[in-house]
Amino acid sequence: MLEMENIPARKPLKEYFYGGASWVNIVLVLVFIYSLSKGTEVAMLVFALCVAIKIILLYQRPGTAEGLYDSILEQDIVYLKKRAVEIMGLIEEEFSLIEPIVLNGYATNEVVSIATELTAEKKGFNLNPLKWIWSVIKVIPMGIYRYVRRLLGLEDHLSRAIFYEGNDKKVRYSLVSMVMIVFTEQQVVAYVCNYDIALGIILKEYTREMFYRDIDFVKYGEETVHVFTDNGKFRRILGTRLLVAVPSGKNISALELGETDMLDNQIKAMDSLIRSKKEEMN
Repeated sequence: MLEMENIPARKPLKEYFYGGASWVNIVLVLVFIYSLSKGTEVAMLVFALCVAIKIILLYQRPGTAEGLYDSILEQDIVYLKKRAVEIMGLIEEEFSLIEPIVLNGYATNEVVSIATELTAEKKGFNLNPLKWIWSVIKVIPMGIYRYVRRLLGLEDHLSRAIFYEGNDKKVRYSLVSMVMIVFTEQQVVAYVCNYDIALGIILKEYTREMFYRDIDFVKYGEETVHVFTDNGKFRRILGTRLLVAVPSGKNISALELGETDMLDNQIKAMDSLIRSKKEEMN
């Protein structure tokens, strides 16, 4: 499994998006277990209070986690820029024609690959009654065991695309897509990385190369993204899409969310470079 740079402060983001082992969960479980010794009525009352507290906490998204998200995202982009150069196998002098273009937006569930292993099982009725009874009974303790592990945040989480709207009205997402495009004398090289910012794992990364003469066109403009956030809100987010199209259909596409005015000059420089390179080759 490919992992991002190890940042200890990333753990709160795991709890922010996926939930996790927290002292609140552990205390609630211990309090409920203790209440069982005080009688059924007390236990039921404590259970109801625990559920209410948990629901309230689930709907609270602390602003500290949002600030932490922004800080870690900046650190991740710096790390991925260095990683991109290493994977491309280039040195800075090779792509100093114009400044590299870096965009980051959200990734979708399509980049999440879950490997499954199919095992052959013998079908049919089991004639041994003891084995049949045990196969039914063991479901109960296993179900309780798995529920407690989930409650305490001890189970591994699967990456999935989650959106939350913060107190600042900014939408943050668990799966991030980062694209870095560099320009050498002969070709355009793009590095694409989709990763889970909460779990710190890379889901999919690749590079793509294209010669200047093979580029059909460059398209750059605003795009509206529609998302349903996990805190029950529908949002329209304004973003900017960059598309570098080639005849093979293996285009470079990147979406930057939020303010992107700073990219305008870079895109113009990119467009101008591509046109001049294509003219040189004619």
